[in-house]
Amino acid sequence: MGSSLSLSHALAAGAKELSPMGLRSWGHLAAYCLDPDGHVLAFAMGVP
Repeated sequence: MGSSLSLSHALAAGAKELSPMGLRSWGHLAAYCLDPDGHVLAFAMGVP
């Protein structure tokens, strides 16, 4: 689960969670966070 690990690293580096990792209506797992500079980061992966 590379996306989950990357999300964990971003949060540990000071990003704030906007939406936790979850199954989205389009069929992917996705999470969103805000980095310390105010950029929205998206972490997503397809579900087999």
